[in-house]
Amino acid sequence: AGVIGESGVSHPITLNETKCLHAAAIAQKETGASITVHTACDALGARSAIDAASCLLEFEADLSRVVMGHVDTFAHDIEYLVSIIEMGCSVAFDLFGNETFHSEYGFAIPGDSEKIRSVVALCDRGLAEHIFLGHDTAMKIQLRKYGGYGYGHIIRNIVPRFRLSGLDEKDINQMLIENPKRMFCVDSI
Repeated sequence: AGVIGESGVSHPITLNETKCLHAAAIAQKETGASITVHTACDALGARSAIDAASCLLEFEADLSRVVMGHVDTFAHDIEYLVSIIEMGCSVAFDLFGNETFHSEYGFAIPGDSEKIRSVVALCDRGLAEHIFLGHDTAMKIQLRKYGGYGYGHIIRNIVPRFRLSGLDEKDINQMLIENPKRMFCVDSI
């Protein structure tokens, strides 16, 4: 499949989640595959991506082949996102199209406009090679047939908005083509 994961973590990371991250690091070393991590959302100051990266580093994972998912809830905190990237990981804005989700656990998923501003800000810092895009389409209501944006939302709606925001075509191609091509291939060991 080219990827190990999505390994989920809480904040703080539990003992069983640590065991799973250790197993992912071992599997990465044996297969050369990348790792994706389902991070905890921005509730009550949760910063699980840094903790997960530190844990994976302790287990000698190659952080250049790790994607921290669901960072959308931190779209307002560019410095936190940069700190994840500075550790060597990539980040995934993978909740595009989730415009109205507010949790009883104290977090809200920012709308697409805020996500776009964050992606553009990171690209302006020269970090496009560390950004992945997605929309986590997992429920029937998210499909176009049932009123959702569907699987084509990023191409149909978000890419034109990136262009209107002044994002360079090179950065768009980096995020949509080059990054997945690099991250989700398995080099022979």
